[in-house]
Amino acid sequence: IEGLRFLVMQQIQVGWKIGRVKNQVHTLLERNMIHDLDGFSDIFGVQGLRRMVEVELSSGDKAALARYLEELKLLTAHHRQLETELARIAESDGDALLLMSIPGIDFFTALAIKSRIGEIGRFPSKKHLCSYSAVVPSASNSGDYISSHNRVKHGDMILKYAFTCAVRGAVSAEKNSAVKRFYLKHCKRMGTQKAEVAAARKMACVVWK
Repeated sequence: IEGLRFLVMQQIQVGWKIGRVKNQVHTLLERNMIHDLDGFSDIFGVQGLRRMVEVELSSGDKAALARYLEELKLLTAHHRQLETELARIAESDGDALLLMSIPGIDFFTALAIKSRIGEIGRFPSKKHLCSYSAVVPSASNSGDYISSHNRVKHGDMILKYAFTCAVRGAVSAEKNSAVKRFYLKHCKRMGTQKAEVAAARKMACVVWK
């Protein structure tokens, strides 16, 4: 479990770094008012990158863009290596295969969930797992005062991240699962973010069962 946690965290951290570098590239292009790339669905795809290196920039910004793209190349290669390793582990892991039978959960999400939960028997009920997963609204009631805010209790934020990723996967999947129906039913009334956390709570209950 500790080894799995290490690999999952590496993958998440590399993903965060990739997002940071992409944001830096966007900021540089916006500062130079470069809008020629708006026609590309993904400016970091092959065609987008080819066009990006051709844009007119000052020598300083040109050098900065080259550094960002080189860093992005290295991080993307690292991300792919970790992805391959995690996929290999999931193929031979009974718990991961069971979790992947749930609509919305892929090999990475399955291993992320397993790595944070460990032994499911340590959670006597689904409520305990939901609370641990930081997907349960907290309350600060005192006397006649009853709080009405929707903040969630503190818990394992990586597990919460995994469950919300699973919700997004379930919503985009073709299969009409219970989690997908729940999210679509409540998203207009609650807003996408709150509906996602509420659906993540439902996903946690499914995983516990």
